[in-house]
Amino acid sequence: MNIEIEKPAIAHICLSQGWGGLEMYPIRTGKESIARGYKTYGICVEGTQVATGMKAAGIEVFEVSSKKSLVLSQVTKLDKWLRSRNVGIIHSHKSGDILVSSLLDVLTKRKAFFTEHMGVTRSKKDPYHRWVYSHLDRIFSISDETYERNINALPIKPQKLTRLWLGTDIPEYPIEDVDEIKKIKQELAIPVDSVVVGNIGRLCIGKGQLELIEAFSLLKQSTSNMHLLLVGGLDVSEGSDNAFVKTLKDRISTLGLTKSVHLVGFRKDTNRMLAAMDIVCLPNHNEAFGLTAIEAMAAKKAIVGSNTGALPEILEPVALLCNPLSPQSIADKIEEYLIDQHYLGQNAKKAFERAQSEFSMKSHVDKLFDHYLNETKTEIKRGNFLRLRLRNKVKVESNNTLSIAKSSRIRQCNISIKGFGNKLLIDDNVNIRRSHIEIDGNNCLIHIKGNSTIGQNCYLSAREKNINLVVGEDCMFSRNVKIMTSDGHNIIKEGKRINFAKSINIGSHVWLADNVTLLKGVTVGDNSIVGINSTLTKSSPSGSITAGNPARIVQKDVTWQHEIDY
Repeated sequence: MNIEIEKPAIAHICLSQGWGGLEMYPIRTGKESIARGYKTYGICVEGTQVATGMKAAGIEVFEVSSKKSLVLSQVTKLDKWLRSRNVGIIHSHKSGDILVSSLLDVLTKRKAFFTEHMGVTRSKKDPYHRWVYSHLDRIFSISDETYERNINALPIKPQKLTRLWLGTDIPEYPIEDVDEIKKIKQELAIPVDSVVVGNIGRLCIGKGQLELIEAFSLLKQSTSNMHLLLVGGLDVSEGSDNAFVKTLKDRISTLGLTKSVHLVGFRKDTNRMLAAMDIVCLPNHNEAFGLTAIEAMAAKKAIVGSNTGALPEILEPVALLCNPLSPQSIADKIEEYLIDQHYLGQNAKKAFERAQSEFSMKSHVDKLFDHYLNETKTEIKRGNFLRLRLRNKVKVESNNTLSIAKSSRIRQCNISIKGFGNKLLIDDNVNIRRSHIEIDGNNCLIHIKGNSTIGQNCYLSAREKNINLVVGEDCMFSRNVKIMTSDGHNIIKEGKRINFAKSINIGSHVWLADNVTLLKGVTVGDNSIVGINSTLTKSSPSGSITAGNPARIVQKDVTWQHEIDY
């Protein structure tokens, strides 16, 4: 058999209108998933940096005007859009977006993931949040610190929660060429012989840039050739807090630092910005992870980081830690590097090595996709798997179950399962040869019970939603039998569909002769026979013989046996 388990298609929900590490994360992982052959989609607000970034990364997007409009009027449309693309995984990145994921889960069962980037501390164990979080299959905490916060604050069982550090692209060779660094400094109007302390991140109160400016002012008194480089959007459209940016600029002016503090705005070339820095300072007040920290490590930089939040677990072995609320503490740690250049170089090297071993994007995505596949894996429970593999062709999409008993003989068959939550169950001692079994829908079931035989060129099909096709024990199907729960195409009357799929139930010890067709909604009673070339459009009772097109009852109170006497 040729078993082909398709990779699950993934949709990232990020309805944020800001721009920072959280918003960049689904774009980075989405780009990596596309490179690995996964179909990847995005759900975002039109006109945002997220939308622009997703499109630039090759991610097809479903754009909405706002989260409110999506929740109130577009969820059904979105669900249809996702189903048309066979999306089996929904990954949310802001807590507010989980509502969308939950509503989608009500409409169509998919596997739902959430990366908790913020490290929530406020309890979310009220009825609303219990309902929303109950629709998640796994939650990722981005650090040990956030893991502990999540355990205490979220209405989830611990087994649903996993600590998964973020990752970034680690260059094999960071920019260290002296001439290249001089060129970058010249572009930024920074003297080439200056010492540069730098910070990358969203400009807002919690990232500590104001305290860093105060610390820089203290250091400037004794180190005149020092410059401060702040990289981050200067407008709300780029993720900043406009009021905070104004406060920042006013303070820089008041301290007389306008010529030595460089606000360069949002930059895509963060590797070049980091290359221009001698020391990276991250005095974040209570960071949940700190993607910029591992970016600085990947750039092979000496780092001063906050001694609060998640930064210590990321940085402590390879960086100096400060009190982020104390400009003096920040200045003291920066000065340690200025005094001891050997220590600065040593920590920069260690930081790079730690980034390579612990925080590469490849390592992160490997672990993330292990979780995707473990949660969405297609279950193939099999006994004599080798024989099955050699003799059949099977194509099964993710989120489905194929269970074949060890004692069954399945040969030269085509088995196709598309959609979500479907099951094909084949019990003990079933014999099927050169037949086609198809499920195409959501939450459908084909169950072939024990000791049944299905002859050549038979066709069993369960389609649409919540449809069952059950074959009882000890049944015998001759050649060219067709059993279909759906007509295959919509029939419309007065603008409405009138031919919805219906389940089919075949009792035990049923004999279907050559060229029999069973249409949607029929039940065939136990010990029954359907004659050659018959089409059954209505149910037949137990112990009956039906024949004709359409079939009618021609005999009652009978049974049959496999052996023939002569």
